[in-house]
Amino acid sequence: MLRETKILRWAELKPILGLSRMTIYRLESAGEFPKRIQLGSGNSVGWLEHEVEQWLADRIANRIEDDGAPAQPDDGHSKQVMQRMVDCVNSGYPYKMNHDYRKGC
Repeated sequence: MLRETKILRWAELKPILGLSRMTIYRLESAGEFPKRIQLGSGNSVGWLEHEVEQWLADRIANRIEDDGAPAQPDDGHSKQVMQRMVDCVNSGYPYKMNHDYRKGC
């Protein structure tokens, strides 16, 4: 299991989320984002990739359930494709950033 565990450093996390360090810190403090893990005795920290991916999947699922959400996000994926992605993650398949969920899990 540990061989499959990936730790995301800030440089990898920022482009995925598009959130500032302070926003991530506030979300962590409020218990709304996965906690960072200390990597050394200094300031080196990271986030477990699978926890961040699950957080993203949960956010997408909440958006799908929200009646006020736009029918299609900016990247052109339909609600149906996003629902397939959420279904895959909820059924135990790992979330993959660049996977084409139009084809299923």
